[in-house]
Amino acid sequence: MKKLLACLIGLLAISGSVAGQDADSAITIGNKIQLESAVLEETRELWISTPRFYEDGEESYPVLFLLDGDFHFQHTTATIDFLSRNGRIPEMITIAILNTDRNRDFTPSSQNSEDIEQVPTKGGANNFLRFISEELIPYVEKNYRTKPFKILVGHSRGGLFAIHTLISQPEIFDAYIAISPSLQWSDQRLIERAEAFFEATPELQVDLYLTTGNEGQALTGGTRKLAGILEENAPKGFRWDINLMVEETHGSVPHPSTYQGLQSIYRGWNLHDLLPVFDIGGVAAIKRYYKDGGNRFGYERSVPASAIEQLIEQLINSRRLDAAAAVLLRESDTPPSSYWLDRMANVYAEEGKQDSARDLYTRSLTNNPGNFNAKEKLIKMGVDVEKLVPKIKVAAELLQNYTGKYEFEDGLILNITLSDSILFSQEAGGQVKFELLPVTEKRFAAVGLDAQLEFNDGQEKEARSATLFQHGQEWRSRRID
Repeated sequence: MKKLLACLIGLLAISGSVAGQDADSAITIGNKIQLESAVLEETRELWISTPRFYEDGEESYPVLFLLDGDFHFQHTTATIDFLSRNGRIPEMITIAILNTDRNRDFTPSSQNSEDIEQVPTKGGANNFLRFISEELIPYVEKNYRTKPFKILVGHSRGGLFAIHTLISQPEIFDAYIAISPSLQWSDQRLIERAEAFFEATPELQVDLYLTTGNEGQALTGGTRKLAGILEENAPKGFRWDINLMVEETHGSVPHPSTYQGLQSIYRGWNLHDLLPVFDIGGVAAIKRYYKDGGNRFGYERSVPASAIEQLIEQLINSRRLDAAAAVLLRESDTPPSSYWLDRMANVYAEEGKQDSARDLYTRSLTNNPGNFNAKEKLIKMGVDVEKLVPKIKVAAELLQNYTGKYEFEDGLILNITLSDSILFSQEAGGQVKFELLPVTEKRFAAVGLDAQLEFNDGQEKEARSATLFQHGQEWRSRRID
């Protein structure tokens, strides 16, 4: 077998680049890769999108393999970005496979005379599946940080290929989104094969999401038949759903199908109503929920910080303050944010529980010396706040290594400057500078804000990145100057 060859050709921009344009001003969503295939005896082009700041981290990600990549790359990557930012699915790597001969690659063999006449290069699905399993997937797993969960998305004849893969080698992918699959191919022979496969398969831990638009009996009829087979013979562990999108056409159905299909595959990814689970078994029960849910996706998963914050919010709203305080102070891997400490302290103060309020304001100011709110509250309570804030001194050389511009995941750019041995933070284009008080040698509190910056390097050279902590959330950044 020929050695797999991949070379970076360039960046795929959402909009065309302008001659002489500064590379930093381009908006990019992926890379173009050329992969030499011995199985197909041709070069195949891939468009690959990785999560934001993939290059600056060490985390691994699930992988979505996208057929007809030249048609669906942009809306699919945008959908993944939107859903993952909102906690509906995890971030993932997208591998879009561009076509050379989709009729050949996506169709199983057929003896139907009309198929033979209209699609002379038909019948290469098994060979294309060999390319994916023997060449493409090993290449991706060797060159990218991947988690053991793979999704295949196909539309029309790509959907036909997805069903063909599912019933031929279901172990290759963990989930399938088959959009308007062309199951009329070869007189619906694939449906007969699917019925035999599912009748003979008692257990299969795979997800399938089926959709069609308002496309007539030829397409919707086959999908309905397949759904009927699954109603009768879905294996144990096999999760599936069907959505007939009557408002969509064959051309428009891929976008909503991908959006809803990903949510279907990752249903249960986040626990949105935490109180009932908490009431049954406390935080331990919530941890079990996420751990068990992670098992479905092939890797261990811990409780996200956002879930703990949501639980605290629900406990505060139900006035279960002591329970909320216990969760806040015991379950965080990092010091609780000033936002939540102040929020709880305010509620305690409103209810006349001054000792509890004082304790939380004290913790808040200790964790974030730049927190004016906690400082003012404690002064009114007669507390000597000067004794609460330790004086941390950071070497001038280290402070200098932190200066520069940092771009965050949401597009925010902060400019870190140094003046008279004091660090300042200023948003790009903004007029206000915030003094940064050292909490440790690497972590700084923004005076007057519930915000802290932690620089992730800088001991011997310029810092490469920083993390912003604000209102109980974290945002990663990378140095861009």
